[in-house]
Amino acid sequence: MSDFGTYTREEVAQHNNENSAWIIIDSIVYDITDFAAMHPGGEAILLEYAGKESTDAFYGLHRHEVLKKFGKLKIGQIKGEKETVISDPSSFSTVPYGEHPSVRGIKSPYY
Repeated sequence: MSDFGTYTREEVAQHNNENSAWIIIDSIVYDITDFAAMHPGGEAILLEYAGKESTDAFYGLHRHEVLKKFGKLKIGQIKGEKETVISDPSSFSTVPYGEHPSVRGIKSPYY
């Protein structure tokens, strides 16, 4: 990715509005400016975290696979920091939030 760069947390903090919204998840910087309006949970919640560290809020509601799906939003990394390996995925919410139960291996007589 040619635009992949390194940023400080102060630089990310300047991108905190609907015209330029960046978030930090696990030391990776994502530009969510164009995506915010399409976010299934609404634009307002993303803009609340614009310019901020959002790791705990993100993983409280999403699975790690979501980051892979939206990898095109990744624009860089926080200078001097590395991604943290998620050692205990069971500590995250098990609520699927829009995922079909069959994705998680849950069988249902209705589907």
